[in-house]
Amino acid sequence: MSKVGDNEMILFFIIEGFSVSKTLMYILFSITACLLYVSVFVSFNALAFRFGNVHSLTNLVLEFMITLSIYPADMFQGLIRLILFTILPAGFVTMVPVNLLNDFDLKWFLLLIFATVIWICISFISFNSGLRKYESGNLMVQKM
Repeated sequence: MSKVGDNEMILFFIIEGFSVSKTLMYILFSITACLLYVSVFVSFNALAFRFGNVHSLTNLVLEFMITLSIYPADMFQGLIRLILFTILPAGFVTMVPVNLLNDFDLKWFLLLIFATVIWICISFISFNSGLRKYESGNLMVQKM
């Protein structure tokens, strides 16, 4: 049985050939994509601490990210493109890494790393602030 990701790596080698630099970039971009997905997932689920059940919203956001990630970057303009690189970082999941694999640009690479770090921080802050609110609402005072 193959594990998730094995087939993609084989397909990558078939299309790109074996290159140490491109293989390392592929692995790095896979890690940044995973970190971005998890960060967005945690951030939107952390809204549950404040608003209750947000399962449908989180599923919708992740579906939008997946759906919008499969289209080429040039297809989107204006407000939609802004959303793809901010609220739903789908642009940083696939569009930027694919462009970097084809034509490396240090500015876009640093922007990808910066966006990943920012989303990790957003998810960390939103989860911890929501958890503090949840804990403070559930404090029980013991009477003696």
